[in-house]
Amino acid sequence: MQQETGKELLLFEFAILAATVVACFTHEGVSDDTVALRRLQ
Repeated sequence: MQQETGKELLLFEFAILAATVVACFTHEGVSDDTVALRRLQ
């Protein structure tokens, strides 16, 4: 159970990182939403 949770958490972190990178390349305005999302974490 713990290992699966760890993998899901890692995937979640990677998803946020990927979303941040994509946001930087597409819309700079999305970066504000990404920062807000990180604060919710």
